[in-house]
Amino acid sequence: MRPKTSQIPAYNPLEGVAPRSCIKGNELFVRGIYIDTIQDTLICSDPDLQAEQDWQGRKDAFEEKLAQWTTTTKHRYFTDEPIEDVFNHCVVLDLIYDWAFVPSARGGKFAVELYNRRFANLSIDEYKQPYEVVAIHNGLACRGLALTEMKFVMAVPNTAKNGDSLWALAGGQVLYLLRHTDPGRKQYNFVGECYAHGLMDGEVSKRLREGRLKLQEISLV
Repeated sequence: MRPKTSQIPAYNPLEGVAPRSCIKGNELFVRGIYIDTIQDTLICSDPDLQAEQDWQGRKDAFEEKLAQWTTTTKHRYFTDEPIEDVFNHCVVLDLIYDWAFVPSARGGKFAVELYNRRFANLSIDEYKQPYEVVAIHNGLACRGLALTEMKFVMAVPNTAKNGDSLWALAGGQVLYLLRHTDPGRKQYNFVGECYAHGLMDGEVSKRLREGRLKLQEISLV
């Protein structure tokens, strides 16, 4: 029997903060919490695993960036996990897929061994196990990875740039990437949704209560 998607533990980065928004002209005013700013990115784009050059180039870039970030973070994440594990959780958005090709649980990790071998080289029996295969396709399509100034590792839209900022918005179910439009105002463009490992399950609310983060009003245009 297929598990209900509603039974999967949902992302909940900012719990207990009521949404409050209004529209003025072409601006949407919302409440949110600034978390950090992107320092470095690895844009994966939409994988074409039948193209040898494209696949090999992406694999090389993945491994090079992992090596750089491993050194930058001194091999450990703030959750005390190895940075390699954090990297692999972000690639699949921490989701595990079931036989019906739908997310069935949290805690998923990127199947490096399958990616290294290429899908075209998998046996029939291996290809019939869709969990890791689907996770790789869904995780990499039109997304990238990013490292922030405070060394948070994130899955981000492939339009993300260095300098974009990570926010939790009141009422939002995930974290969001915003781009500052006016240095003199708290005005931003919406870039997209993102997954930041270790910040998706109430941790932002905890930091707010501890006074480490601040709730503020911003506008989206």
